[in-house]
Amino acid sequence: MATATTATTTKKAPEGLQGVMTSLHQAQTTALDSVKDFTSRVNSAIPDVGDPGPRARIIDAAFALTSQIVDAGNDLALKLVDTTERAVKDVSAN
Repeated sequence: MATATTATTTKKAPEGLQGVMTSLHQAQTTALDSVKDFTSRVNSAIPDVGDPGPRARIIDAAFALTSQIVDAGNDLALKLVDTTERAVKDVSAN
């Protein structure tokens, strides 16, 4: 009976991981889309008075924030993959 449970757990782990990875990708896409929308609104509201004016600094800060969000998601994804690989190896070894 333990073998059936292990096989089921091993089979579901990649599917669950894929769901997490898909969610992370969607979150990163949403963050990027949000910054694009924000940039468009800043461009409409604040005139371009030359670089590095306030408009450019605001937009640069928004993209820096998005980069941090995407990097954090990528780091989480790598850790999840590493943890899952180790767990599968441990289950396979037993």
